[in-house]
Amino acid sequence: ARDKIDLAEKLDAALDHMDRGLVILDHAGAARFWNQRFAAIFNLPQAAGDASVTARKVRLWILRSGLLRAANAEALVQMIATGDVEGPFDLPLRDGRIIEISMRHLSQGLICLVEDVTAARHEVARINRLARTDALTGLSNRMNFEEAGTIRLRRDLAVGHGALMCCLDLDGFKRINDTYGHPVGDRLLQLVADRLKGASGHDALV
Repeated sequence: ARDKIDLAEKLDAALDHMDRGLVILDHAGAARFWNQRFAAIFNLPQAAGDASVTARKVRLWILRSGLLRAANAEALVQMIATGDVEGPFDLPLRDGRIIEISMRHLSQGLICLVEDVTAARHEVARINRLARTDALTGLSNRMNFEEAGTIRLRRDLAVGHGALMCCLDLDGFKRINDTYGHPVGDRLLQLVADRLKGASGHDALV
């Protein structure tokens, strides 16, 4: 009996030290268990294993935390209660964090895993932005121009709108580089890029 107690304590400790939040619900929608990480992500009180904690009560706690808009909280709890979506899917919080939620059906109910993926998502966005942006000027590079330009042309043509494309060249730019050096030439390119962005409409692709 003592071995079983020790094993249960070790299991509880392992679950509470997981990087991801975990909540287990029965078929009635009651939260049978959640770990400390799940409570910390949503600022919930510690009430693990309390059979009276229903999905509706979890919704109220999440709403009171102010982390989710009412519609998102309602949808989240509905998904947790019914297990309609297994995920994973991202859910933005009001404090700027992004959490990833995935669900797995069990014979006795449902297990829901929650992970804070804010840093990972921001890094992916940063890499995608760098891959489509000229590092010196901040303008779209050729890859982004081809992708976004094609999408815009198709969109405009589909609704019968015209499109205008202008190509600009800097006369004598090589002479500036040769005379004043590449740092001055780089600065000139940045100034020209800023002027083009300032002179273009909000829907223009420079």
